[in-house]
Amino acid sequence: MRVVLRLLAASLFWVLISFHLVEALQEDSFSSPHKLMPKDRPLNDHREPQCDRISSLKTEEQQRIFVDRVVQLSFEPTAAFLFIRVWPQEELFRVSAEFSAAQAERDLKQSSKRWLFGAKFISPSGAERLESSLLIIGEKQREYFADPVVLNLKSDVNRPESVDGLRELLLQRKKQLKEWRAVHDAQAETLADLRVDADRIANLQRIVDLQNDLKRVEVEKRGVETDIETLRHSLQLVNTQSPPRRFTTREAELTRQLAQLTSVARSTESEEQQRQTTSQLELQRKLDMIESNSLENVDDLHDRLQDLRRRREILEKHVPLRNHFVE
Repeated sequence: MRVVLRLLAASLFWVLISFHLVEALQEDSFSSPHKLMPKDRPLNDHREPQCDRISSLKTEEQQRIFVDRVVQLSFEPTAAFLFIRVWPQEELFRVSAEFSAAQAERDLKQSSKRWLFGAKFISPSGAERLESSLLIIGEKQREYFADPVVLNLKSDVNRPESVDGLRELLLQRKKQLKEWRAVHDAQAETLADLRVDADRIANLQRIVDLQNDLKRVEVEKRGVETDIETLRHSLQLVNTQSPPRRFTTREAELTRQLAQLTSVARSTESEEQQRQTTSQLELQRKLDMIESNSLENVDDLHDRLQDLRRRREILEKHVPLRNHFVE
């Protein structure tokens, strides 16, 4: 929508500029264009920003043409010339061009401005196509040569036939621009309403999320309160119960039994270590005996093994067994 409005505004702007230039130029008499030979065409080509467009205006006479150009310049021009080549005659003409800064940029202090260039031209009879080039001369010998632009006179059927036609076209474009602006304003208002609705929807979603979080916190709160009440009830039951009978005596007895258990555990651990040491020594002695008698006959080894088994049984019978019972 904004692009369409900008295009319509730009089109209306150029139609208005063309209208004012035609009215200003029609007050003067048409000056005869200078016919040039192709070899006299200037060769200066200081290419700066690209030209915007070329347009024509067919006035009361069939061959009266108004050519205008829009150029972005970084300097102020002092003179301008249009070089027009006509087909199929292939003749080249030079026409002095009038120029003025764009109305919207006249008071702006900037290095680059848009300039409007226009000239009236009487084309030869039977001309079908024009090629227009623009030479701009500025201060301090600065020059700018715009690229050629071709205008097909036969296919340009939408050109106004007179100033009145141009004025009517201008009014139509103004009306169309007004309609587009009304549509743009309505759509901008709708867009603003949609943005407000979107913000409300976003806020509503945040409210729903907060409500869900609040419900979850409430459930957790009720669970914690239930646990606290249960703990309070248990503490009250403990406080209301009387101490157990013979509590002090039973506590002393349990303390004494705990000391006895600790002593028995320590003595058992000591005896176990001693038994392990004795077993290791006995095992080592047996290994030494086996190693020392490894070359003896099997019968002697068998007798000694039986003797060792008997001695082991005797030792196991004489090992004291101590049992401790704690009630």
